[in-house]
Amino acid sequence: MSRPQLLPDGLWRCLRPALEGHSLPRSFNSQLFPPTQRSTVTQCRRNTTKASGPKQTPRRVKSLDQFFQTFEPKSDDKGTGSKRRRFRSPVSPEELYNTDRGSKNPLLRLASPHLDHTSTEAIVETLRILRTPNGRGQIGKVPNRHKRITHLVKFLVNYHGYPLDAFVYECMMDALVDPVGSSRGVDFLLDDMTDQNIPPTPTLCYSALQVLAIHPDYVVRQRVIEIMQSFWFEFTRSAKQDIIVGMLREGQHELALSKFEEFIEQEGRVELWVYDAFIIEFGRVGLLDGLLEMLKKRRAAKGTDDAFRSLLYHALDVFSQAYHYEGTVWAWTRTVRIPMHNPSMITLDNVLGTAARHGDMILAHEVINILRNLDVKISKEHYEALIEASVKAGNLGSAFQHLSTMEQAGLHLDRGSTGTIYKALRENPERIDTAVGALEENRGKTSAQAILVTMEAMAKERGTEAAMSLYRDFTFLSGKNPDHYLFRDLLMNTEQAKTRYTLAKDYSSMFRSEQLSRNTIKAYDVMISACLEFDDLNVAFKLASRLLSTRSRNGEVDHKSWRKAEWVQPLVKAGLEVEDNRVWPIVDALDQGDDGPAKMVRLLLSQRRQGSKAVDRRVKNHTSDVFEER
Repeated sequence: MSRPQLLPDGLWRCLRPALEGHSLPRSFNSQLFPPTQRSTVTQCRRNTTKASGPKQTPRRVKSLDQFFQTFEPKSDDKGTGSKRRRFRSPVSPEELYNTDRGSKNPLLRLASPHLDHTSTEAIVETLRILRTPNGRGQIGKVPNRHKRITHLVKFLVNYHGYPLDAFVYECMMDALVDPVGSSRGVDFLLDDMTDQNIPPTPTLCYSALQVLAIHPDYVVRQRVIEIMQSFWFEFTRSAKQDIIVGMLREGQHELALSKFEEFIEQEGRVELWVYDAFIIEFGRVGLLDGLLEMLKKRRAAKGTDDAFRSLLYHALDVFSQAYHYEGTVWAWTRTVRIPMHNPSMITLDNVLGTAARHGDMILAHEVINILRNLDVKISKEHYEALIEASVKAGNLGSAFQHLSTMEQAGLHLDRGSTGTIYKALRENPERIDTAVGALEENRGKTSAQAILVTMEAMAKERGTEAAMSLYRDFTFLSGKNPDHYLFRDLLMNTEQAKTRYTLAKDYSSMFRSEQLSRNTIKAYDVMISACLEFDDLNVAFKLASRLLSTRSRNGEVDHKSWRKAEWVQPLVKAGLEVEDNRVWPIVDALDQGDDGPAKMVRLLLSQRRQGSKAVDRRVKNHTSDVFEER
C-alpha cells in the first residue's frame, strides 16, 4: 500500500509529535494497563503471513472492551439514548447524502452514519476504502478518519462478533497514522498481536513505519524492522522513506541525510513529502545550508507548486531571522522579485538586516521600496541599515547621502547612527581618504555627523593635527558647529599645546553649559592647562567657572571632583599673583574642609600675605553667588 500524503492541514501538523495524553485506547494507553510480556519473534521465514481468526474467548472480549475504553469522546455521550446512537452526529439534509468521491456507501458520509442495521460486509468494505489512498495518495475527505476507523472497528467487533484477526489490527494501526496517534500505540499493538498469537503482516508493518514517521521512536522502529527482517517482508520504497523520515524527526539529521542520499542513488526518485519533511525539520533546528540544498532539490523535482510556495515563504522567514544571506536571497528572488508574495513587516525587517550585514545595497533598497509602497514611514533604524549596507559594500558616499537624507527627514542623528562608519574607518584606515573625498564631493550638502565621524577616526588613527583641516572647514561643509564630543576626541588625541589652546578658545565660545561626565572633566583639565600655558587667564577662568557651576550628569561624577584637578593650583597661584578678582570664587570654594585642596589654598594665601604684607582685598559681589559650592 502506497503511503498517503499527510497534507490536508499542512505538513508540519502531521509531522509534529502528538501529545501522549491523546493516544489511542488500551494498547495505546500504557498508564491504564500494565505492559504485557513481549514474546520473542521467531527468527525464521514463514511460508505464509495469513492467520486464521482465533476463537473469541471471554478473556479476549473483555480485553477488547478495555481496548476501546477511551475511544468515545465525552461530547458524543451527551444527548444520546443508547450506546449505538453514539455513532451518529447531527447532520444537515445537504450533508446526509454527501459522500466521499461520489460513493453511494452511506458509511462514507461526511457525518457519522447509523450503524444499527449495517451488515458486517458493508463495514469491512468501508474500512478497506478508508484505508486505501486514491490516485493522489490521499485518503479522502471523510472528517476525522482516525475516529471513523476506530468507531467502525469497535462496532464491528463488539456488535457483530468479528474475530480479532490481522485485518482488525491493520485497521487500528492505520488509525494511528494521525497526529493524535502514538508510538506507544504501535508497540502495544504488536504486544497484543503476540499475545493473541496473530502473526504480523506486511501491510501492518508498513503502517507501523508510517506511524513512526509521524511519532518517531527509535526502539519501536527497530522492533518493526526486525519483525520485517525475520518474516522476510519487502522493504518497499514507501517503507524506506518512512524510516528515513523517522530518523530525521528523532534528531539523527546526519544519518537521515546520508540515508536520503543513498536512497536517491538507488531509487532515483523521492516522493515530495520527504523533501518537505527535510525542509521543515532543517528549518526548525537551524541547519540552514542543508535547508537551502533541500529547497533546490525540491524545486528541481517538482517545480514551484502550491506546496513549494508555502515552503518558500517559510524558508524566507527562517533564513532572514538567522541572517543567512545566500538562503535569504534565494528565497527572496523566488517569492518577492517574481512577484509572488508580500512578506510581513517582521520578515521585511529581517531581510533588511540580512542585506545590511552582508553589504547588499540592491536587496536593502528593494525592502525600502516595498515599505514605501505600503505607506510605511521609513524610520531611523531603516536608514541605519541602509548605511550599514553601503559601508559593507564599500560605498561611503552612499552612506553619507543616507545621513543627509535622515537630517532632511527630521530624524535625530547621534553617534550611534554612524557607528558602522566609524568601525569601518578604524578597521581600514586607508578608507579615511576615501571618506574625505566623499565629503568634498558633497560640499555644502554634507551631514555634520558624516564630518564628525571622519574627523574622529582620523584623530584616532593619525592624530588631531591631521584632522584640523576638516575642523577648519566644518562650518563651511555642513553649515553647523562641531559637537562637544568631537572637541573632546580632538583634545585627547593631540600632542601639540597650540592645537589644544586653539580648541579651548573655540570650545569656550561655542558652548556655554553642559552636563559633566568623567571624559568631559578630563577635557576641561586639558583646555585650562593649555590656556595657562599661553597665559590666557580669561579663557581659563571662563572654563573654570563652568566647572564650579555645572552639576554632574545623573550623579555620574562628584561635582567637587574638580578640586583635585592639576590646573587648580597653577590657576589660583596665577590669579593671586596678578590680583585677578575672578580667582576669589575658586578660593572660596576650595577653602572648605580639611582636605588637600583646602590646605593648598590656605598655604598659597599665607605665602601671599607674608610676601606682600598686604590686606586681603577680596571684593564680595553678587556675581560670586554663581560660583558658590552647592
